[in-house]
This record gives sequence, structure tokens and C-alpha cells, in this order.
Amino acid sequence: MRNNWVVKDLRERIFGNMTFDEIHIWNTNLVALDPSAVLSSKDRLESLTISHSLLEEFPFRVLPRMTRLRTLHLSHGFLKSVPALESPSLKNLLLWNNEIHALEPRWSMPVLERLDISHNPISDLPPGMVEGMRNLMSFDASHCNLGPVLRNGSLAFQSKSLAKIFLQENDIVKLEPGAITGLRNDTRLDLRGNKIRNLTEGSFRPMLEHLSSGTSGFIFLWGNPVICDEWLVRSPDFKKFLQRLEGVECVSKSSKSPAK
Repeated sequence: MRNNWVVKDLRERIFGNMTFDEIHIWNTNLVALDPSAVLSSKDRLESLTISHSLLEEFPFRVLPRMTRLRTLHLSHGFLKSVPALESPSLKNLLLWNNEIHALEPRWSMPVLERLDISHNPISDLPPGMVEGMRNLMSFDASHCNLGPVLRNGSLAFQSKSLAKIFLQENDIVKLEPGAITGLRNDTRLDLRGNKIRNLTEGSFRPMLEHLSSGTSGFIFLWGNPVICDEWLVRSPDFKKFLQRLEGVECVSKSSKSPAK
């Protein structure tokens, strides 16, 4: 359904006995839908999209029963909160550009590969939110309100496939030790456009140690007022750590010229 400005809700049993593999709703005045509208396809539906609409509510509680659902795309709407989500099948959860300000803890999404909650006024990530996502490849919480301090335990990743973390434009000034854990040696962490000044040892050394054991993992820091901390420029691992940092210019104590 596209460019429909008449339908404002999908009422109970609106589809009758019809079932679908995919449902795509774009550019509408849809505000809400009855759980039965999607449950009628619970054994068949693989992809559900509602985007560029007026969606304020979604029956997230039906997800455990949607056993074939792989992609849930709810972007450019007016969702304000998201409960603890549970899905045995979901691989892509896309919630960007809503008005989400709160996320509840204790999510259970063991096969999720991509989570996008960017461009929402989220100010806090519930502890343990990503811990059970053991197949997560991409996490995007850019352009939210996670600063000024990203707290210990905010992002404790446990996925062996983690490739990309997007946290740019969050007004982050400081990462507490343990704020981001579980990086692989090929993970790319994007912190561009924040307000990070100090690469504090307790926060950044553990991440750099993981990344420096590989060749394709980086921390991107362009657009931050970064000053190289003393521990970094004096570290015997200075050169290999610096190779994992993009957007940072440091001078080693043993060098008279910038290393980058």
C-alpha cells in the first residue's frame, strides 16, 4: 500500500483469510494496526515494512508468534517507546527516524544481524540490551542523544560476527571503562562528530588491543576535539594502536613529527 491518505488503521481481521509473504506500507496516514492484521500471516510473513507514515503504535508483543518474520522495518514514523523485544527469527530490525526515547531491557533476539535505532531521541541504552544478540553484524545508534557520557555496560557485545558499530553525532564527551566491549579485530567503530577530547586508557586501551591484533578494524574519530593522552604516546604499542585510529594526530615521545 503506497500513497494512501485515507486508511488510518488496520482493523481486526481486515485481511480476512488472506495471508502474505510480505507487507509493505509507504507514505500513508496509518497510525496503528490491530495485532490480527499481521497474525493472520504468522506462519508465512517474512518481511513487514511500515515507513513514511504516522505510525504511533505497533503490536510488538506478536513477534514471538511470527516464526518466519526476518525483517521488521518501521522507520520515519512516530513510535515513542519500544518494549523488551523477543523474536526467534528476526534478522533485521530497522527503527530509525522515529520519536523513540525509551528502550526496555531484556531483549531476546538470538539471530538478529542488523539493528538500526538511529535518528531517535534515545538518551540511554538499557544494560544488557545487546548481550544475547550473538549473530549481530551491524549496530546503528547514530544521531541519538547518548552523550555526554556513555556508561559502563551500555554496549556489551557478544557476537563473533560484529562488523560495524555506528555511534556518530551523539554529543558523547566520555566513554566510561567498559562502555563498549566485545569488539572483534575487524570491527569498525564509528564515533565521528562527537565531543570526545580524551582517549582515556581505561576506555580505549582494551578496544585498541583487540583491534590491533588484526588489520581491518578501526575507530573513526574525525570531528572530535581529540587530544592524545599521555598513556598512548608513551605506550610501547603506540604505532600499532595509532594505525587503528582514524582522525587522530599524535606525536610519539620518541618522534618529533606527528605519527599521523
